[in-house]
Amino acid sequence: MTWTFESTGHNVSAKPKDDPKIEIPDGAKPFASYKGHKKYQLVEKGETYEHTFETAGEYTYVCTPHATSGMVGTVMVSE
Repeated sequence: MTWTFESTGHNVSAKPKDDPKIEIPDGAKPFASYKGHKKYQLVEKGETYEHTFETAGEYTYVCTPHATSGMVGTVMVSE
């Protein structure tokens, strides 16, 4: 899946330790558009982030600086 950032000041996180809204299936690898523990690292307008899902299930991800404003998404992955 590819996220394309249409404005500056956002990111993608599916690392449960970064926000209580994040949920990933058991056995799935956490992922984020930033490296390490920099959960407020942002991407520039026009940049993309790509992730390949290897575990089926429901993934709830957030934009970490805007999760409290409702920037939360869900991806359903089937086998």
